[in-house]
Amino acid sequence: MMSLGLKFFFFLNTKYLFVKEIKSKFLVVCFSVAFLSFFGCDSPRNNRLILEAELTQNAYNPMSLDKTGYRIVAIWSQGPYPEVFKNSKLMVLIFDAEGVLTDLEETHALSFSALMPSMGHGPDDSGYFQRQSEGIYENPSVIFQMGGDWQMELSVVDSNYQVLDKIIWLEFL
Repeated sequence: MMSLGLKFFFFLNTKYLFVKEIKSKFLVVCFSVAFLSFFGCDSPRNNRLILEAELTQNAYNPMSLDKTGYRIVAIWSQGPYPEVFKNSKLMVLIFDAEGVLTDLEETHALSFSALMPSMGHGPDDSGYFQRQSEGIYENPSVIFQMGGDWQMELSVVDSNYQVLDKIIWLEFL
């Protein structure tokens, strides 16, 4: 039978080894996190900043619509926000062939839609366009429910909502 002193020694030794093992695991985890934060992958937020810089370079270059002859610039005046309770606002400038702001023909309208290919769904609300002034239209109520890759589509439709022409672009929210 062990003496009380010997039992106490084994207890302290076991506790010391247990604490030492936890401390070494903790240090390994901390070192791994620090290593990955310095040398690991960029965060999705950093990727978005790079993508935004690339898109901004082309954002003010009008995209030509071959069938209708319009040249369109689409700019997010607010957002796009990947949050359900925050409206994103899409402003669209429409130019004629000479580069002058022009209204849509009376029988034409703008329509916005989006798709998140990885999830297979659209936004909570695609909103609707309102004319602000000559050649300037705004969709004040686009609501995305989550961040990720989105395929945006801006269409010119006729009075029967048949698509006459469209532009498609990708964005990461």
